[in-house]
Amino acid sequence: MSQRRDTLKDLLYSDLLQPSPGFEVDFAIGVTYSLSFEGLLSVPMAFGMLGEFDETIRQSPAYLLESIRRGSDRFILFCNKGGIQVPQNSQTIYSLFESSIQEVVDNDKMTANFHPKMWVIREINDNNEEQIRLLILSRNLTYSDDIDVIVSMRGRLLSEGRRSKNARRHQPLQWFLTNLADQLPAGDKKQQVLRMADDILRIERFDMDEPFIDDAYDFFPVWFGHQAPDTPSLKDILARSERLMIVSPFVDTAILQHLAARRIKDSYKVLVTRSENISQEVLDTFDEVYAVNDTMLDNTVTPVNLHAKLYLTQCWTGDRRGHFLYLGSANATNNAFHRNTEMTVAFQFRQTRGERFFAMRDEILGNENRYVRITEPTAIDTTEQRQRELGLEHALKYAMRAIKSATITPGKTDELYDISLATTQKYIQQAKRELKRELTDFGITLRPLQCDQTIPWDKEMRLTDIYRLHLSEFYVLEIRDGELSKRALCKVPTNGMPAMRDNWIYQSVVDTREKFMNYAALMFSDDPVEMLSMQDFLASENGGSSSAQQAQNYPQIYEQLLRVAYSSPRMLRDVNELVNRLGANVVPQDFAQMLDKFTSIIKQLERLC
Repeated sequence: MSQRRDTLKDLLYSDLLQPSPGFEVDFAIGVTYSLSFEGLLSVPMAFGMLGEFDETIRQSPAYLLESIRRGSDRFILFCNKGGIQVPQNSQTIYSLFESSIQEVVDNDKMTANFHPKMWVIREINDNNEEQIRLLILSRNLTYSDDIDVIVSMRGRLLSEGRRSKNARRHQPLQWFLTNLADQLPAGDKKQQVLRMADDILRIERFDMDEPFIDDAYDFFPVWFGHQAPDTPSLKDILARSERLMIVSPFVDTAILQHLAARRIKDSYKVLVTRSENISQEVLDTFDEVYAVNDTMLDNTVTPVNLHAKLYLTQCWTGDRRGHFLYLGSANATNNAFHRNTEMTVAFQFRQTRGERFFAMRDEILGNENRYVRITEPTAIDTTEQRQRELGLEHALKYAMRAIKSATITPGKTDELYDISLATTQKYIQQAKRELKRELTDFGITLRPLQCDQTIPWDKEMRLTDIYRLHLSEFYVLEIRDGELSKRALCKVPTNGMPAMRDNWIYQSVVDTREKFMNYAALMFSDDPVEMLSMQDFLASENGGSSSAQQAQNYPQIYEQLLRVAYSSPRMLRDVNELVNRLGANVVPQDFAQMLDKFTSIIKQLERLC
């Protein structure tokens, strides 16, 4: 485990996901409740070792396209259905993420959420040594300044066919990954997830640093209320603690009372939460209650709130004696323990003569005036408002679940298409029973992510004259009730997507020969970040660089192509694929001819070998 004093500080995803020194990412499984497309763009950039997602990169469509090309095949991301944030400014390249995102939903439990936050990353080096890097977080794949907690673990993989002595300890994690694989259609990424699940049992051990005990870690996954086989209940373990510190932004009073009920001599219970949760009942349940300081919440530059979830325990009776730290996604709520999908990891501290519990409590609270102790109720009664919001959320969830599929058919011209969306009556009827209203009564509207054409949600829906670049599996649903409104983005299984759709997206970004040569140079570059900083590259992307200026760079690009052909046949295949996507109107004829020669020579050499 990476045990540094800044473990509880904010970290950016682009930093977290960078491959370990000397390794590259072979495949990764991401799990999050919600995500933003901007946050998602940082993933292939990290896996493709293309640097951090900054303002310069935002200005370069070609750089974003190259990061997706390099990295999107290396990962699959699971999220809660409806958890994809609607972007303020959509880009056609977002549609290239369709095969990398899988929404997860429990169709039998309306209030259940897919809520874990985790990455399982297989890395490999030049010596074919493999390791698994595991990130368990409270942070979603979104840009946030809130207080979160992150744990990073690393374990070496034993050779194929060998089983670790810690396999039983790792089985709950394997069980969780197997459930993820069941969400995917047949194909390469499903097989990759199943392979990763098998790899979990080959992990020799996850490395532990001070102050934790070697091999004293446990995983507590929950899949929509079901625990992994032979795994004890996390709620019951926490409730047996003599001393307990809960850090949770969202809480249920009944769960808090259950967790803090055990009272014996020297017991001590403390809660850190958001101020709107602190009622007199909560104050009566704990010895101390803390909330985020108002100066952090009212910061006009970057307001900061609590989003971390952790449990610190001390037990001197029972089968889990000692000090333990539990980190992950589970809030102190009924849904977290009984309905949601969650992931928590536990670590046991080494024995110490000092007051480990209180020392760790002080470290979590910090000395930066981050939290303030609350002695009077601060809970805000938002019952009526919340009930209205819940009604809209549930209607929107049912509408998303009811959309069964989309079918794309040719339209009036070669560039226009029509889309028909079919619904499932089961969820429409369920919604009517629960909400006491027809879904069509809520005034829900729907539109494809990439265009502004909006239609009312109904049992049958049809969109006409959709431009080919706007075809996507992503749709935006919006619901309004007076001044209240809710929006959600969901992914719809689609039939009839034109085979050329991805090529059209590439062609919309790389649409001139000058841009193609720049893009080829970007593919070949050993330092893409440095290349991006060159003014002529950005100028050419914006149409400001002349053909004469670009022609000066052609010999260097051809030299790089020769080097690639010799040293990296895989890259040569990538270049061929790019040329086929873009066509003769964009690819210079002499480049295509040289590429054909190099490809032919490589094939001849492969036959001789």
